[in-house]
Amino acid sequence: MSWIFAIQLFVQQILTVWLALVPARIRLGFVVQVIGSVAVLAVFTLQGIWLVPPWWAPFAFIVALGAAAVMGWRRTRPLSKFVPDGWGGWTIVMLFTTLGAGGRS
Repeated sequence: MSWIFAIQLFVQQILTVWLALVPARIRLGFVVQVIGSVAVLAVFTLQGIWLVPPWWAPFAFIVALGAAAVMGWRRTRPLSKFVPDGWGGWTIVMLFTTLGAGGRS
């Protein structure tokens, strides 16, 4: 059971750091990245194992994800380029769309 808890914390931290430091370069990709990250965080918060950390840990992850979203938004391009133009951008959009769809279940 401890490896499930470790994966739960690791995935949340990776998504938050990725959102803050390496966001999608265009706004559509960034919005999909945020939605996917929020969906995964919501699933972990509602259905995760919270035996070891304090009760306020999920709320700290939510605040960290919000701060990462603000930091990442500043790194994206303006609205004039909303749609990805290369396969790399579409790959990120599809990855986080899949994360978001999987996080709903």
